[in-house]
Amino acid sequence: MQQLVLKIPFGDKPMSDLGLVILLFTQLALCFLFGILKLKTTISKEKIRIRFFPFVTKTIPWDKVEQAEIVKYRFVGYGIRIFTSYGTVYNINGNKGMAITLNNNKKLLIGTQKPHELEDVVHSILK
Repeated sequence: MQQLVLKIPFGDKPMSDLGLVILLFTQLALCFLFGILKLKTTISKEKIRIRFFPFVTKTIPWDKVEQAEIVKYRFVGYGIRIFTSYGTVYNINGNKGMAITLNNNKKLLIGTQKPHELEDVVHSILK
C-alpha cells in the first residue's frame, strides 16, 4: 500500500511495483487454494473413493486391497506427500488415517478426522 498507493518506497532496496503486484496476487491465490482444499473419502462395499479437491480423484476397488488399517502418524498438515513409508499420503489435518496396501504392494494413506467410524466401516467390509 505504502509503495503502490502513497508512492513511498518500502525498505532500503524496494521491490518494483510489478513485483509487489505479482507477490500480492500469488499470496491471494495461495490463500484461496488453501480455502478450497477438501479431502473427501467415500467408502462403499465395492470401493474406496478419494477426492482431494482440486487435485486428485482416485477410486480403489476393495478386491485390489490387500490390507487396510487405521494408524497414527507423525506428520501433519495439508497436502499430498509422496515417497513416505506409507506410500502416497493424502492429508488435510490431524495425525490419524487409513493405511492401505494394495495387491501390487503399492501403499497409500488417507487422513481422517473420524478414525473410529472409519475403522468400524473397514472392519465390516473386510470381514
